[in-house]
Amino acid sequence: MQIVDELKRKRGEVSGRIDALRSEIAALEEQRAAFDTVLTVYDPGYRPEEAVPARIRRPSKVSASDVTQLLKGIDKRGSLLRMLREADGPISTGECARLLARQIGIADDDPRLGQLGNVLSRDLDKLVKNGRVRYAPVGDGGRRLWEIAA
Repeated sequence: MQIVDELKRKRGEVSGRIDALRSEIAALEEQRAAFDTVLTVYDPGYRPEEAVPARIRRPSKVSASDVTQLLKGIDKRGSLLRMLREADGPISTGECARLLARQIGIADDDPRLGQLGNVLSRDLDKLVKNGRVRYAPVGDGGRRLWEIAA
């Protein structure tokens, strides 16, 4: 019955999110109608149905070179080994990235954090090949966790 209760809870969350989105859409449609009204005052020939939708700006992608430049002069290998030694247990690549980001003054919500994790993942793989780090056994088959090999 635990699965059924969890499914019902998740369904409730999704329903709540749908309701919130519908409310947001309704508010945006009201704003759009207000813009159309004002635009027709300033431009009598304006036709809302002919208006071209504005493109939504997406955050720019972070390139590997942005992160490489950021890590210039940082001993990534030494930092990773120190993090793993000081951790209470096995830690994820994401946690390694957050810890290193804090050391170099990057906020937890910085868009470069994901790319930093990718760079550190490659370094962790190299440390595995060198026998310094190993994958921690994870029972759920989920994300990869790392720990000091010996």
